[in-house]
Amino acid sequence: MSNYQQYTNFTAKDSLPTGNEEKKVKGVDFDGEFSRISTAITSKADKTGTTFTGSVDLIDNARLRFGQDNDLQIWHNGGNSLIEDTGTGNLIIAGNAKLTLRRATSGVDSDVYIDCIGGGAVELYHDSVKKLETTSQGATVTGSLEVTGTLSPETLYMGNNKVITLGTVADFQMYHNGTDTVFADTGTGILKYTSTASGTAPAIFQIENTNNDLLSGAYIEFKDNLGFTPPRVGALAKNLLTYVDGNMKTSVTPAGLDVTGNVTATGVTTTDTLVVDKDASGILTDFKIAGATCGSVVASAGTFPSIAIGSGDVGFIFQTSSTADSIRPWDITGNQGRSGQIDLGANGAYWDDIYAINGTINTSDRNQKQSIEELTEAETRVAQTCKGLIRKFKWNSAVDKKGVDGARYHFGVIAQDLQAAFAAEGLDAGDYGLFVSSTWTDEDGVEQTSLGVRYTELLAFIIGGLV
Repeated sequence: MSNYQQYTNFTAKDSLPTGNEEKKVKGVDFDGEFSRISTAITSKADKTGTTFTGSVDLIDNARLRFGQDNDLQIWHNGGNSLIEDTGTGNLIIAGNAKLTLRRATSGVDSDVYIDCIGGGAVELYHDSVKKLETTSQGATVTGSLEVTGTLSPETLYMGNNKVITLGTVADFQMYHNGTDTVFADTGTGILKYTSTASGTAPAIFQIENTNNDLLSGAYIEFKDNLGFTPPRVGALAKNLLTYVDGNMKTSVTPAGLDVTGNVTATGVTTTDTLVVDKDASGILTDFKIAGATCGSVVASAGTFPSIAIGSGDVGFIFQTSSTADSIRPWDITGNQGRSGQIDLGANGAYWDDIYAINGTINTSDRNQKQSIEELTEAETRVAQTCKGLIRKFKWNSAVDKKGVDGARYHFGVIAQDLQAAFAAEGLDAGDYGLFVSSTWTDEDGVEQTSLGVRYTELLAFIIGGLV
């Protein structure tokens, strides 16, 4: 009771002389002292326990201290209010029904920060709106979950076989099973990957390898067709592109598929097959060099389906029909027949042997001919001379391949001898179709000339000269 102040000095009264009126102790002295003692008792807390019926006010930096070594302290330092646990144990805040951390406002349930419900959930609030709630299964988030931190990149870590599940019935799952990374769509709908364009930039979606290096890795890139080209090697404004080692290999465009490199067809069937299918007749494939078309494959889906191969107006068509299967000359550009205008072989590029069951059929219809005349006397004499021009010989190419002894003899006329026979009668062999003289320039730029004979005509010519 440090606030009690003694009013009467009883010891001093003992030293006063006998008979002095002040030496006497009066009842009023005792009443005054006991009154002061009573007042002091009612204003102080009992050291062993007390009950307060009013407020306890502590000024700034005055602390409530608990524990043998003042382990727990509560005070206000003039700026902030502090609850400080400096002991070795834990700071435990316990509540029986619900423990709430809220703003100091008049309403008990207003401006809640955290609600801890006894035997149940812990709820986190933002501006009194619940955002996170623990459950018996884990936690429920209302709104978005954003990951931030000091790591680069900021990361949400989950262990093996820990599943991210989307959908009310776990329709979509993402997880790593210890070996593989799995994206599993178990719902009834479609698994879609979408990307939205922004301004002048196209919508881009990429599937890439783990080195995260678009310039050297293998990846697939899906793009829209806005015509925007970002500053990246091989990135063209097309729909679907695949890259290997940073080089574009395929590009799916509105027109079809562009391939850079080889196309190899492999499969599990007996014969690996590359199938090209069109809904109607037309060009199946164009072959280009430096952007210029050098050949095409054209299909026809008429009564007798067929396919033609060639370049420009030079080609041939394979056709199966109910009357006669055939390979015929064809105009690729016009996708139509081209009769009597395409040679098989050329000067300096001869076929070797032609194997056939029947001989060649030469058109001989009168309606396709004119200037029909009998042989002149000079022509008859040349025909008779040609009969004696038959020689046996060996081809140089056969000798080069088989040697002189291995090469076989062939029979025919020598074109130069035939030309001389005509000249002897004052005639020009070049005026007759049985004699052929061709000139061309070889790959070295040297002009070459080769003479030839049409033996079917030569044979008819010799027969015409028989007497």
